[in-house]
Amino acid sequence: MMETSDVWDHSIYGYVFLKNTTPLGACAESVLYHHLDYRLLRDTGSNYRNEAGLISLAGGADLLMRYDVSFGESDTLKQYAGTKYDPEFVDIFLRAEKNRDITGKIMSGEYKNVVSGIVNSLQISDQEAFDYLRMLIYAIDFRSIHTVTHTFNTVSISMILGEKFGLSEKKLEKLYYGALLHDTGKIAIPASILEKPDKLTPEEMAIMRTHVVISGEIIKNAVKKEIRDISVRHHEKIDGSGYPLGLTGDQMTLSQKIVAVADIMSALISTRSYKDSFPKEKTLSIIKEMMEKGQLSGEVCEAVLEDYDGIMKDTAQGRKDVMDIYSKIKTEVEETQKYITESLGSPQPMPLLLPVQG
Repeated sequence: MMETSDVWDHSIYGYVFLKNTTPLGACAESVLYHHLDYRLLRDTGSNYRNEAGLISLAGGADLLMRYDVSFGESDTLKQYAGTKYDPEFVDIFLRAEKNRDITGKIMSGEYKNVVSGIVNSLQISDQEAFDYLRMLIYAIDFRSIHTVTHTFNTVSISMILGEKFGLSEKKLEKLYYGALLHDTGKIAIPASILEKPDKLTPEEMAIMRTHVVISGEIIKNAVKKEIRDISVRHHEKIDGSGYPLGLTGDQMTLSQKIVAVADIMSALISTRSYKDSFPKEKTLSIIKEMMEKGQLSGEVCEAVLEDYDGIMKDTAQGRKDVMDIYSKIKTEVEETQKYITESLGSPQPMPLLLPVQG
């Protein structure tokens, strides 16, 4: 069976998230209804019924592929045409599969060339590119209340310190994007590791550390090299003990050193699944200790030690907009759940029965 639990939770959250944090807000309803059966989907009145129906069919086809079902030999999708899936979409898919071997291209990886061609043909403005990158950041940070402010604390602290050091407007802009994108690779790290309430095992830590390299892969064609380097070097240390490259201080720019300090400060002042927010005294003690050990830039740490209260005050103001969005999403999720229950009775989708093997 395909759906064995309430599928509305992720459908509703996906809808509200897209609606409030991305350039895709207008078509967010396609995500809201993507698990709804064709018969019920027709009655929603949504302008995105077709998109929702296509996503639903793609999900069903994906499940069958996982069970190594050949669409040329299986009548499973045809059995659900007109009930679970739009019969027109089923017919189009099966004809396309026969003529173009869609699933074969997916399994072989050949589809990547097709997708790359489509992406390269798109005309995306700098603002649109930024909006999509920011969408990715929200998707990572909004996983839980523990992570919601981390990136934006890092950005705020970085910008405050950058201004203290008199960075030019151009360098501040690059610093901003570098800090904003520094944890993009965490989108590929399992939540069981990101939200583990205990100390990570060596194996889990090794997985966690891969987020830096993954970040570089995600953003390498989206931003300039200087921004990428700021982003992916936030775990490097002045004494060469950091990762992934083991750089030393003379190999790092001031902006890279700033984000490295800002990232640690953000982690210290934030709550986590395994810790509470550290008070001022403990935070400053850790920053000072790391500075004295030669792990963090002395000039950057001194700037923090000299004006910690002012930095924290401005940081709290800088993350206010993000917290407002997070709170709005929580409220709208509850309201949408109520609407779905009242208007549709929270119907469960028709399960897709897999063909008996052998």
